[in-house]
Amino acid sequence: MKFKEQALRMATLLSSFLLLAPIAFMLIISMHPLITEGKLLIDFLIPLEVFPIVFAGAGILTLIACKTNIYKKRICTMAVLLVVMFVGGQYIAVVTGIADGNSPASGWPLIIVYATIIFFDVLTVIIGIQGICLYKKLRNRT
Repeated sequence: MKFKEQALRMATLLSSFLLLAPIAFMLIISMHPLITEGKLLIDFLIPLEVFPIVFAGAGILTLIACKTNIYKKRICTMAVLLVVMFVGGQYIAVVTGIADGNSPASGWPLIIVYATIIFFDVLTVIIGIQGICLYKKLRNRT
């Protein structure tokens, strides 16, 4: 039984790392232009570009939350929203023609696509932090 609890805690840390690593990488590579040129340039598309990694982290964390019944509703809701933002943002970009360049990247469609991307990034951070909170609860439970 102790091995199962320890495995759950390690999987929780792994999933939090999978969620927060793209965000950390995004922030780290934005430091170079800030230091050299004095410009803050953040590539906020990085978490979307490595979506399978983020999805794996969210999936593992969702399974652990469902198994332990700790933060279950919160993590499951945010994981579903994460997938909805990923699919929804791409769908809107394709339907409006922004994705293939048929229409100019301006106006309300571009604002909605940017909003879904930013919301995806924020959800990634929040779910990663929830994973750390879940780890603390699992550690204190035993």
